[in-house]
Amino acid sequence: MQKTVAQRWIDHYLEAASSQAEEVGDQRSFDIIERAKRELEATRKERARAK
Repeated sequence: MQKTVAQRWIDHYLEAASSQAEEVGDQRSFDIIERAKRELEATRKERARAK
């Protein structure tokens, strides 16, 4: 599955936000961001299978 430019930017910003939350010790935000990343990846896989 090849990612679009928008998908790569979203991944980049989610990863940066996750790293930042981890660095400052904000576990709640880190958990929320990590869950969003997992859900986004699952949605992408579902859409790829549907095609």
